[in-house]
Amino acid sequence: MPSRALIEKLFLAEDRDCPGAFVRIDESITSLLRTRFCGRLSFRGANLTSRELKRWRKSAHGSSIVGTIAGVTIAYTLLAPGVRIDPQQIALAPPPTQTSALFIPVSGTVKNPAIKAVTLVTNGSRRPVTVQNGTFATKVPLIPGENRIQAITRGVASVPIKIIANIPRSDIWMELSWAGEGDIDLHLYLPNGQHCFYQNKSTSGAMLDVDNTQRDGPEHIVMEHAIPGKYRATVLYYRAAKQPPPPVDWQVTVRLRDGRTRQTFTGRLSYQGEEQTVSTFTFP
Repeated sequence: MPSRALIEKLFLAEDRDCPGAFVRIDESITSLLRTRFCGRLSFRGANLTSRELKRWRKSAHGSSIVGTIAGVTIAYTLLAPGVRIDPQQIALAPPPTQTSALFIPVSGTVKNPAIKAVTLVTNGSRRPVTVQNGTFATKVPLIPGENRIQAITRGVASVPIKIIANIPRSDIWMELSWAGEGDIDLHLYLPNGQHCFYQNKSTSGAMLDVDNTQRDGPEHIVMEHAIPGKYRATVLYYRAAKQPPPPVDWQVTVRLRDGRTRQTFTGRLSYQGEEQTVSTFTFP
C-alpha cells in the first residue's frame, strides 16, 4: 500500500506504436480497484496476454502506478484507502446529465463546520475550493464526452457526479486554479502576436470563457483550432486580497490535441504584478 494518501491522481500513457488504442483488462481488476481502493482504471496501449494480466493483478495490490508491461505503461486512479464516500458529510448538488456548455456551475455542502476548504476532483485533476458557512460553489470547465466530478475533505468523499458534455474537441484547453483569495489571471500568447486574457477574451479562435476575480479560480482558455506556430501560457498576480500581498500557489492543467497530451504545472507567485511562464508549445 502507498505510504501517503493519493487522492485521485491520474496517470495516462499511450502505446507509441498504436496511439489511442485502449488496453483490455478483465473486470475483476476493475472491481478490485473500485471496492478496495475506491479507484478507477485508466490505461492505453496494446492488448495484454494472460501472463501479463497476472503480473498486473499482482502489482495492482501494492502500487498506485504499474510500470511498463510489454512496452506499455498501465496506470490507474487511486483514492487513499482511508477515504470513504459519505453523502451525509459532504455532497454535491446533482447537475444535468448532459450539457452543451463549456463549463457548469458546481455547488455542494459540508456538514463539519470546521472545514474551510474541499478538494474538487474533476477528471483526475484536483484543486481547492473554499467552504463558507458549510457550502461551496465554483465553475467547472468540461471536456468533450463524460466528465466525472467529486469533492473530498478529511477522509470523506461525496458521491461522484457524471455529466456528458456535447462540446467540440479542442487543440488547446487550459485551466488555472489557485489557493485562497486574490485575482490571478491566465494568459495565452499566440503565434500571430495576439494575446488572449481578461481584456481580450476572444481572439483568433482562442477564448477565455471563465474569468475568476475573487478566489480559488478557475480561469479557463480553450481553442478549438490552433493556428500554426509557438504559444506561451503564463499566469499573472493581478490583485491581492489583502496587504501586504501574500504568496499564492497556482496550478495549471494543459490539455493539447484533444487531451492526447496532458500536463499539470504548479508554482508560486510572490508579489503583485509578477508574471510567470507556465508552458510553451508549438502547433502543429
